[in-house]
Amino acid sequence: MNASSDIIDVAIVGAGLSGLMAARECAKAGLRTVIFEKNPRVGMLHHPCGCMMSPVDGFITFRETREGAWFEQAGIMIPDDMIIDHPKNMYFMTPTGCRFGMQITKGEKASLVFQVDKQAMLDLLKREAVASGAIIKTGCRISGLLRENGEIVGVISPTRGSFPSRLVIDASGLSRKLSQDAGLFEDLPTGYLTMVARTLKGIAIPEHLRGQAAVFFPGGSELPSLAIIFHSMGENDGMLLLTVRHETPEWPAHLPSIVTLLESTILKVNWMRQMVRKGKTVGLQACRMVLQRPSRLIIGNFIGTGDAIAPLGHSSIAIAMLLGRSAGTTAIEMLQAKDVRSRSKASNRYTGWIESKIFQGVEFEANMITGIMDLDKGELERLCRTFSGINLGAFFIGSRWQRARIILRMLFSLKVWRNFKLIRRVFSFS
Repeated sequence: MNASSDIIDVAIVGAGLSGLMAARECAKAGLRTVIFEKNPRVGMLHHPCGCMMSPVDGFITFRETREGAWFEQAGIMIPDDMIIDHPKNMYFMTPTGCRFGMQITKGEKASLVFQVDKQAMLDLLKREAVASGAIIKTGCRISGLLRENGEIVGVISPTRGSFPSRLVIDASGLSRKLSQDAGLFEDLPTGYLTMVARTLKGIAIPEHLRGQAAVFFPGGSELPSLAIIFHSMGENDGMLLLTVRHETPEWPAHLPSIVTLLESTILKVNWMRQMVRKGKTVGLQACRMVLQRPSRLIIGNFIGTGDAIAPLGHSSIAIAMLLGRSAGTTAIEMLQAKDVRSRSKASNRYTGWIESKIFQGVEFEANMITGIMDLDKGELERLCRTFSGINLGAFFIGSRWQRARIILRMLFSLKVWRNFKLIRRVFSFS
């Protein structure tokens, strides 16, 4: 296919998890689908982004059962041979060391955390997309949107020319340049996150620290809110990730460099300091994310998905894939619509994501479950009223029965089973 010679049905920018999911859906529906990826292969962008993703080549952290995750909505099975490791714990602490979060696991059999080979997942999605007829153009950077009479009618590559298309899906990730240019972001940013991460090798991680742990430091007049997070990667390797939130796009002038801040913060946490001393520190990754909610997800023939529209600067892996699939099915419905009303209905259904708490990603999930742990009946009732009508099922990745088992296990272990009707409302099982 040459630039400008053929009209593509769906042009997808970015061959990450959300882009490949969207391509898989569109190609299966018989749409002429082309994915444009600026890197020489799919899924090459790796960045430290915290919480449920281990920001290291080849690793994704998922929560589910030890048998693997069944993406009921996405139609993807994660087989056992994709699972690299089963971290034992996930917990969060205040600077005083008091746990304010949660320990997900209680022994190996109850483990809900496992690390998945990201490249294997990408390869699987790539194979399925290509087998369905999608074309992947690697090494093809998209610099802008092709417009005609003010309407978006394709994409532009600085080296390969223009590619007309009936619809464009932006799955290009954190740069979100195309989504910005298309007009999806009209509101001002609410803040910025600067993140830096170092990999630790040969640290012989104690079993009780395998998994993920975080220490949060509240903001003050001189120090912005920051968190330092540890991700384990097997028994001997891990990563320390520092996240700093600040109000302006520029790094605060009164603070030391982000790397200096990382080193000084490590010294404040005894067990982190000990791990750094006994292991080898290699590599340095850094990125900056804009905290900004999109005002819309679709404009004309343009759809944003995945990290390109995530308001926290990144989405969880599971949510990125669900958004990608949803963007793909929406593109199909819009292109196959026989009238304006049907097209608008499909567009509005996808735009509904923007109103959901699911858009706050795994951070919202952790905060919500954290709150459930110590609430009395009155507080549970207030919690349920707050989240009434919000479907949180997608956070518990798996079949309906798998999710039910996990939630029931959580309810009994937290001794709130007497309030099952209230919890049932929270998770919208009705």
